[in-house]
Amino acid sequence: MTALAGPVTEIDLPDFEEGVHVHEREGWFYLCYGHGYPQRVAWARSRRPDGPWTVEGIVNELAGNCATNRPCPVAFGGQWWFFYHNGGLPGGGSRRRSVCVDRLHHDADGRLARVRMTSEGPLASG
Repeated sequence: MTALAGPVTEIDLPDFEEGVHVHEREGWFYLCYGHGYPQRVAWARSRRPDGPWTVEGIVNELAGNCATNRPCPVAFGGQWWFFYHNGGLPGGGSRRRSVCVDRLHHDADGRLARVRMTSEGPLASG
């Protein structure tokens, strides 16, 4: 990136910590971010990539023995996937994290369902 297409703007997100990810699906823009500390992942949505954003709720809970949680929704193979991290492997923790993935579901109104963290990964997510 060598230039910005417009001015930088601030977005006021409740209990924002870090780790923003924006994705688009069927005319909605979704913004997921690390919420509070220890972190859960909250989400907001808008019809425009520059907002205004409406915070809708929590999509991912505390990640085991890890104080942080990062969102990364990705469309692949006709499904939506939610990448995050936890400290679940032996010797893991807030400084030794493991990458995880589970399914992400959108309801008929475009709302995100909570991601059910699993130890087994996508096959256990339904």
